[in-house]
Amino acid sequence: MVYPPVKGYDEWAIVKEHIRDSEVLVAIPSKNSAPTIAYVVYNAVEGLEAIGVKGAVVVVDGLSSDATVNVVNAAKSELEDRVFIIPNTVSPGKGGAMKLAIDIAYKLNVDTLIFLDSDLRSITPEWIILLHKATKTCGFATPLYKRDRYDATITNFVARPLTAMAFLVNINQPIGGEFGLGRKLIAHLSRRAPWHSVYWNLLFGTDIFITLTALAQGITPCQAFLGSKIHETKDPALRLRGMFIEVTGSLFNALLEYSNIWTAIKRSDLLKPEIIDEPKPIFIPPPRIRVDIERAFREFTMITSEDEKRLLLGKMSSKLAEVVKSRIKSKEGLDSNEWSLALLEAFKAFSRAPSFTAKEKVLELLYHLWQGRLYTYYTETLEEAEDKVSSILENQLQEVIKTRVNYIEYLSGILQR
Repeated sequence: MVYPPVKGYDEWAIVKEHIRDSEVLVAIPSKNSAPTIAYVVYNAVEGLEAIGVKGAVVVVDGLSSDATVNVVNAAKSELEDRVFIIPNTVSPGKGGAMKLAIDIAYKLNVDTLIFLDSDLRSITPEWIILLHKATKTCGFATPLYKRDRYDATITNFVARPLTAMAFLVNINQPIGGEFGLGRKLIAHLSRRAPWHSVYWNLLFGTDIFITLTALAQGITPCQAFLGSKIHETKDPALRLRGMFIEVTGSLFNALLEYSNIWTAIKRSDLLKPEIIDEPKPIFIPPPRIRVDIERAFREFTMITSEDEKRLLLGKMSSKLAEVVKSRIKSKEGLDSNEWSLALLEAFKAFSRAPSFTAKEKVLELLYHLWQGRLYTYYTETLEEAEDKVSSILENQLQEVIKTRVNYIEYLSGILQR
């Protein structure tokens, strides 16, 4: 048995009977997604019908307290034998739902596994076609979409630049949420990948864990261009603290876990994955996200108002500590070069931290430094055109890549001790 029976959800025997040997399985991790889940499910089914292969949709639900389960069960009455809902019994977070779906895909010999977020408002059937095509082409598909300048701030300032720094592959959305996994990657993630090295892999850290695991296995992804992503957005100064810690913790841990692989990459060029963009998805301009600029600065200043964080910052780097002190005094945030230094120093401190609790303290400190970088980014881009915003984000990417030699030297020093 892959998961135990839970009232309101489909039993394993029924799921196994209908999904076995499917060419495509679409998995949707969900929790309290009643307002959007039906829209995502119907578009996923239409996409499978357009591909014309044996396939199914499975919602992996985190025991929702709203009407999510009822909504999916109502949709099932119209979509008989194509939609299922099962309980996420692996972890309280998204990663557990994805791990369970991967295990099911492996056990039932599924050829392609596609993941979708449950809060999508801009998905169309073309997303399934594009993700399927990209997966068949490369073995791993990541999404590429147009997003508001203040969306995806963890991606743009942490996940994307550090992924590019390590593996020298410029993936626009390494934590996008919409992925496609081929059979080789499904098997590795189910049977051999180190999911339990840190708990964050089973929470919001799962996307970056999967991406870095694929790259460590030598699989360079294709990027499926999906148009614009419109979903439930969050002000980074208000609601992204937990997600930042989980994503960054999983990322740092994976960089350590796979360090012998990425530090051996010697090429000087930055690889750009192939883009799959046919059929053309419908484009809907993403709405502007409102951010609280002053709150971001207040979050940044909390470093110097809390003794524990101030002492930890001093242990990282005297240069970084002086920069932070100076910037707060002049009511400035961090620039791209200073943020790159903050990432490097936090990675070093994370690797030296003797316990999970100590590692989490490092990540909490980095969260406040990130708010300082976002404060600068907001003030730089508030009135700028899109091409200028893109230039600022590209400069940030390049600044982090420049520090690659520092990461490699540091890791070499650890191995020689």
